[in-house]
Amino acid sequence: MKPIRNLKWIIASTLVAVAGIPAATASEIFDNAANNRPAFSVGAAYEYSTPVEQDFHTSGISLGSRSGMSAGIAIGAPLWKNMYLEPGLSIFESQYSVEGRKLYGKPLNFIWIMGARLNCMLGYHFDFSERWRLNITTGPQLAIGFSSGAHYPGKKSDNTLYDLGASYIRRVDLFWGAGVSVTYSRHYTVGFNFSRGLLNMSTDFENGYDAPFHFREQIIGVSAAYTF
Repeated sequence: MKPIRNLKWIIASTLVAVAGIPAATASEIFDNAANNRPAFSVGAAYEYSTPVEQDFHTSGISLGSRSGMSAGIAIGAPLWKNMYLEPGLSIFESQYSVEGRKLYGKPLNFIWIMGARLNCMLGYHFDFSERWRLNITTGPQLAIGFSSGAHYPGKKSDNTLYDLGASYIRRVDLFWGAGVSVTYSRHYTVGFNFSRGLLNMSTDFENGYDAPFHFREQIIGVSAAYTF
């Protein structure tokens, strides 16, 4: 009988604990302005970059998806009801696999891009209780590349793709991003992010083609952040 009695005690304790979590009223879910305040957060994301809308004509070149990461800071500023503005700055590394392209006579494995992103996200949070909050954000993101390079068998390229004669890729990209996340106890946040590049990132002209190559960036990420 002891296991059954212990199980009853665990269930009863759980119900008491859950009942003790103050639930938000219907109005507080959408308008909890009394508890809104500026916030500073740090976070990191695991990202998966995919080239979309590729057009390399008949060159035989193709780019593929690879993983990357980013880390940065953000400031949340309350605007109206549960709406807030969240500017942020992050450092990132993105990678793309390469097929059909050579550098110094050797086939490329992948290219990498390192830089910074400036975000200005508009968000709204839904406060379902004092501990749990759902956040939805959207807004523009400006990415500026600091350095870039290529990996090929046996060596990592020392030359930046920005400075090669063909100027293979642009330094600057403009994204539109969106995200959904969950915050626990006002401090711990995990989320899912999606960003779509708006600019053609290739400036590479090949002899015999009348138009430059073309591809846009698309990034999907899983993030975690801590808010002070």
